[in-house]
Amino acid sequence: MNDELKKAIKLIKAGSEITGAAVGGALSGILSGPIGGAAGSVLGYVLTKTIGDIACRVLSKRERAKIGAASYYAIEAIKKRVDEGAPPRKEWFASTKKQTSTAEELFENILLVGKSEHEEKKLKLLGILFANIAFHPFMSKEDANLQIRRVEELSYRQICMLAAIAHRDHGDTDQFSDLKAGEALNIIHKNKQDARDAMTLLQEAFEMYLKALIEFYSEGRYLEPTSWKKLVPAEFQLSIEGTALLQLIDWIDSIEKEDWYKVAQLLKYRIPKDPRAIDLRSD
Repeated sequence: MNDELKKAIKLIKAGSEITGAAVGGALSGILSGPIGGAAGSVLGYVLTKTIGDIACRVLSKRERAKIGAASYYAIEAIKKRVDEGAPPRKEWFASTKKQTSTAEELFENILLVGKSEHEEKKLKLLGILFANIAFHPFMSKEDANLQIRRVEELSYRQICMLAAIAHRDHGDTDQFSDLKAGEALNIIHKNKQDARDAMTLLQEAFEMYLKALIEFYSEGRYLEPTSWKKLVPAEFQLSIEGTALLQLIDWIDSIEKEDWYKVAQLLKYRIPKDPRAIDLRSD
């Protein structure tokens, strides 16, 4: 086992406090064997080289754990794609002495985003995102960087909101509230946390509208709200970009039900008989 591989494995092991995975001898086999052997040795080489390089940098204990976790999730997702027989983007893994490969640049970006990420559940999404980018048949480098930036900038709750909209469209939860946010705000009770959470969630929804991830559709036409107070959860729809992002993070398997379901419940607010508060509708 060479020094670079040793450094990579040590860093990934540091992430076990987040992933909960027991990282053993099988890991070196994945980095130098199955991934490299099944998909062309460049895959294992790029992963090992990038992780090993970052391992040499000055990092806090917590930063090492987060980078290790993101690395683990990426390798796990890549191995799954290889086992399924999917071909990686070979041209993205080609490098020269003068030029770093596209895959190395993108993976480094993923790991550095992970290093600064305070929401641990997003580390798994980052790892899966890199794996799917690496196997995407036609995505450009610029598009890949945009998707990484989107996951970096969105809160985990916003990503769960995208998943909640998708699950609603699949019939996994009831319809959202048909009450405009501004009307609900007029009767909000300042001490009711659920109501407050619903209002801040709508503000996050408006942010995603500005990022072209969700749209609003009612009575046969698309709407263009100018404020979050004009939003009606029942009108929420995923845009093409929002759908694509969910697919890139394998949303059905990667986002736990308890997380997206909690967001879905917040989007079902209604005016109760008691005007002092906004209640949440339960399924």
